[in-house]
Amino acid sequence: MQTNESQAGSAATADDRWAAAGRAAEALASGPRPVHGPSIQAAIVASATLMAGIGVLLAVLGDTDWHVVVAALGWVVAVGAWLHARRHGRLEPFIPHRSPVSLLAPTDRRDLRRQLRGVDAPTPRSVEMVDAIVRWQRRTSAATLPSLIGLALVLLGNPRPLVPVLVLATSVLLVVLMALERRRWARVQRLVAAVRSEQPAQT
Repeated sequence: MQTNESQAGSAATADDRWAAAGRAAEALASGPRPVHGPSIQAAIVASATLMAGIGVLLAVLGDTDWHVVVAALGWVVAVGAWLHARRHGRLEPFIPHRSPVSLLAPTDRRDLRRQLRGVDAPTPRSVEMVDAIVRWQRRTSAATLPSLIGLALVLLGNPRPLVPVLVLATSVLLVVLMALERRRWARVQRLVAAVRSEQPAQT
């Protein structure tokens, strides 16, 4: 049986974990932030450059000039997206940041993940962290999408007929997944707004 002192210590530890996780989540959501090492956008540019070079070579050898135009356009989009993200501090690290959720106790992590999926409403304790994590996820998605579009255009410029078909199929799947994510974000943010609106009445 826990004593009052041990219960108070456990509560303080939990509060410290929530405070640290909340600060980490807000730092990720706010940006801009320095990126040490390669970024996702830079990795996509490297892939786009390699694929564009292969695609252009195959297109020239096969005398299919329109593939060259599409591949070059995709490369320009990928490079432009990387430069824009670099200039505005929106580069995303290739090796992901440690998730703020990992700073919490296992039970709190499980509850928070349900809240982030929109299954449960956030609590007054978790509402700010839930909001920050959703903003971080939206920021990451928006920052990397232009580079992915550029890479998709590069692959569409590949003269091999199977490659564009696979790219189109993958693009459709990604659009569906993004639509589902946007619905989830909107649902979570509605729950966040509802919890915040109730807080003044409880004080």
